[in-house]
Amino acid sequence: MSRLLVVVDMQKDFVDGALGSPEARAIVPNVLDKVKAYQDAGDEVVFTLDTHFADYMDTMELCQGNAGVGTGTGAQGSSGNPF
Repeated sequence: MSRLLVVVDMQKDFVDGALGSPEARAIVPNVLDKVKAYQDAGDEVVFTLDTHFADYMDTMELCQGNAGVGTGTGAQGSSGNPF
């Protein structure tokens, strides 16, 4: 029976960027170990990526009060977007 590991929004902006925190930085080694263990066992690993286009500041998502308001986090092509 294979397993699936889903790593959610493990991106620069959410680790040590605009919305980063010491707690987020602290879990990185454990996440990397878990990813490696799943890959070594032949299990699947999927990464999600929170991405916004240049017009994000004009979207309904922003108007509804979601996290990251005004920070530009996850902007496509930005330094905070990569894993």
